[in-house]
Amino acid sequence: MFRLLEGANYFEVDAFNNAGTSSKSTVIIYTPAECFVPEISLLSPSSANYSTDNSKGYLEMIISNEDQFIFKVNDEQVPSYDFDQNAGKFMSFLNLEIGVNTYEVIATNECGSTSQKVNIIYEPEIPCENPVINLISPREIGSKQHSKHFNFTS
Repeated sequence: MFRLLEGANYFEVDAFNNAGTSSKSTVIIYTPAECFVPEISLLSPSSANYSTDNSKGYLEMIISNEDQFIFKVNDEQVPSYDFDQNAGKFMSFLNLEIGVNTYEVIATNECGSTSQKVNIIYEPEIPCENPVINLISPREIGSKQHSKHFNFTS
């Protein structure tokens, strides 16, 4: 078996026996077929590093030139996604945990592989209540003070 190199490959075969010799040569010009690695385009969220205060998320990508792909959540392969083969549209609804949530799609074909990693940081909004002041001294609002110095305690 011979491995062809890109461009012209010269071959010559010589044969010998009692009746004589014979020689034939040929040239094989090898042009490799174009090969494209898979492509992944992130549609949602708007960037590969995204912060939110919502515990629900959505991931959407377009995947092309793939033979197969895998989806990982925090480095664990999972089957929780939808994929429209005709449009190449990948979608997954997400339940975010507090902190960094890492999602990755790895697409492969005979030419190689491509990956798209997305980090979604979920930080829930902490409700903020107005401060409450409880007067200890003086006990009543509008109390009269007969001295120019007094203590106010809350």
